Amino acid sequence: MSERSSRPGREEIKAQRKETKRAQKILREEQKNEGLTPRSHTTISNRKSEFESVEEEQKARNDALSEQVRIIRSKLPVLLKPLSKIEDPRNPKKTKHKLTVLMLYEILAFVFQMSSLRETEHCRDNNWQYMIVLKDKELPTVMEEFEALSGLEPNNWKTHTWGNRRQSFRWANQIEYCYGPNGRQKEIVHVVECNEEWEEVDKVSSQIVTKTAHHMWLSNKPLDKWNLHERCNLGARSRWSIENGILVEKHHGYQYEHCFSYDWNAMRGYHYLMRLAHLFNTLSHYSQHLAKVIRDTGVRGFIRFIRETMAGRWLDYEWLEDRLREPFQLRIT
Repeated sequence: MSERSSRPGREEIKAQRKETKRAQKILREEQKNEGLTPRSHTTISNRKSEFESVEEEQKARNDALSEQVRIIRSKLPVLLKPLSKIEDPRNPKKTKHKLTVLMLYEILAFVFQMSSLRETEHCRDNNWQYMIVLKDKELPTVMEEFEALSGLEPNNWKTHTWGNRRQSFRWANQIEYCYGPNGRQKEIVHVVECNEEWEEVDKVSSQIVTKTAHHMWLSNKPLDKWNLHERCNLGARSRWSIENGILVEKHHGYQYEHCFSYDWNAMRGYHYLMRLAHLFNTLSHYSQHLAKVIRDTGVRGFIRFIRETMAGRWLDYEWLEDRLREPFQLRIT
């Protein structure tokens, strides 16, 4: 007689999913009462429209589109100037459109989805800013100095709320890191530590559990309570990283696995244009004005929302022209 399968049955799986959804709803309510804001999701929201009238939906669509366009318009000229210097390999007699026009077209198509620690000597020489992960047991002399200095500076401590995470920071500036033969080479670094905790629903038990995390970074710029969020959360920990960026481009609408061309130079061109498009969408993702709509619809849902607005009869051209003439300043959440 064969052994009974230990895999859960269909009814058990349904019950577990139901319990998980119930726990997630409770968690969202608790976080809302604590003033915590859930992070926006990448998937498309699956729910009925929340608009009560056609006029309300039209206003929301025009408002979101105008903000997206203003973000692109504020950054695009800076990119087009160096792009215009790229040599055009095409036959001039057969060229109908400028190369920059084609690159702009491809960027917008993508927008709408149709090393070692000592290399900081290189960062400094090239005037690059950096936030480098400091792992456990790395640079023990720096860690000892950090513990000593942070204990002497009681004001170098701050609590912060980021999304649904409660964070506690402490930092120490002007730490001398010596390395090389007999420690003759020196680098001044600044160190910050972040401890955080948050609640989420365990996928196995469907219970609300508390999670914790610990991070440390080396910074090339001195740290203070005003630049911690920008440098740590929006810089060092931003999802806009090489690994996560490639995963997004592969699985979230950019079709990175698609072979756009068999010519290597053309493939690299598509890759760079895709990264620029991803950059524009990331700016929109973190735009203060668009935060709510992206949180409600999801990142890909927002892109579809904008694309459908442009393709439909939603646009109020006179209102858009007036809005686009207004002064613009990009504010990041």
